[in-house]
Amino acid sequence: MIARLSLRESNAIAGLAKHLYDFLPGSGNAGWKGHVSFKSVAEAVGVGCYWQQGSKEPMITALLRGTLEHRRDRFEALVLEVVRAAITYRQKQQNPLRPDDIEILNGLLVEVGFKFPELWDSDFIASLRLD
Repeated sequence: MIARLSLRESNAIAGLAKHLYDFLPGSGNAGWKGHVSFKSVAEAVGVGCYWQQGSKEPMITALLRGTLEHRRDRFEALVLEVVRAAITYRQKQQNPLRPDDIEILNGLLVEVGFKFPELWDSDFIASLRLD
């Protein structure tokens, strides 16, 4: 059975997809070993079937929506793994995650009805501050 999202959740998912857009690439060459992307993260946490081909932002939206509607129990794992992968990916891109990236993410997650303790950890957020 599909758990339809409320209009509020749908709006928050659209904002969340827009915010997560720069966290990771959407895809990459299948031959690259160890390449991280939204697709590889989704597959790693068991929701890869909700990653659809197309433009990146609609694909992120579909991934988040599909996970919430069909595998709500995997939503936290998906978000935390995106953040975990983004820490390394964005560091390599010389555009590290910043505390405000996580604070905005937390606000959007609250709009969807979630609050993940790891993302609210003040030591974690402080560790993202640039010196």
